[in-house]
Amino acid sequence: MIARSLLAAVLLCACGRHHHAGPDAADDGGFVPDACVGLQCSQVDCGAKNLPPTSLSGTVYAPNGTLPLYGVTVYVPASDPGPLSPNLVCDQCTATLPGGALAATQTDEAGHFELDDVPATGDVPVVIQVGKWRRQLRIPNVAACQDLPVALADTSLPKSYKDASPLTDVDATGAPKVDMPKIAISTGDADALECLPLKLGVDPSEITNDVGPGHVHLYTNKDSGGQGTNKFTTNWPGSVDPNGDAFGDAETMWGNNAPTTPDHLASYDIVMFSCEGGQFPATKKQSSLDGSRRTPTRAAACS
Repeated sequence: MIARSLLAAVLLCACGRHHHAGPDAADDGGFVPDACVGLQCSQVDCGAKNLPPTSLSGTVYAPNGTLPLYGVTVYVPASDPGPLSPNLVCDQCTATLPGGALAATQTDEAGHFELDDVPATGDVPVVIQVGKWRRQLRIPNVAACQDLPVALADTSLPKSYKDASPLTDVDATGAPKVDMPKIAISTGDADALECLPLKLGVDPSEITNDVGPGHVHLYTNKDSGGQGTNKFTTNWPGSVDPNGDAFGDAETMWGNNAPTTPDHLASYDIVMFSCEGGQFPATKKQSSLDGSRRTPTRAAACS
């Protein structure tokens, strides 16, 4: 149970989780405004016909397709939600969803959702998002006043930036509209947090060192006497060297270069530190120690 909670927590802590749809979300009961625009004109008041609402339903999972996730937002955007900010984002609970929302809901404790008042038409956009983990769908056809189940393949969070499910929308270049947070993980003697992304279902090609192209960067304290794992295995998909790239130097990850440049930590949405069993001050610059101590303050800024 503890491991399960930890896996779910990783997905929810990307500093940007949306809790509510905001003032532009559709009310329960499916209202259609008098002067409708775009997809609004296809929202049907099924209650007036004593019929169930036009809805989509399903269960949102972690990228592994087996861990259901609580509190994930599912919504129909009123307009193109656009790209996510590359910077740290600390959204408030009342923040408006990107692109606005014609209909919005969140997954329950079992990861299940029912999105009511969906426009009854073709090519309906749907966004599944928690923090900076996002998948954008395009539903070919939604029939009025009935429920349309969405398959697990389409409701699992993306495992890579190339993860295109059957209903995943594509951009002008044909690339799938999926997003992932940028994650930094340091290895240590007492923990094996480097294994967590794989358990979550993140594709190995997304797990690289800090100069690799992946969304998950692994670091180690190279001067602490061999704390934990410090390199990838032979023929690792995310490595350039067939013998396995070395992990990045943890001093770079938590180094504090302010005020001349932002902290390196600020380039990540999620940071996880494995336990080294001690501070090892002899192996770290004072600026690195200062940077690691500032991490709780950075998290507090998002409260």
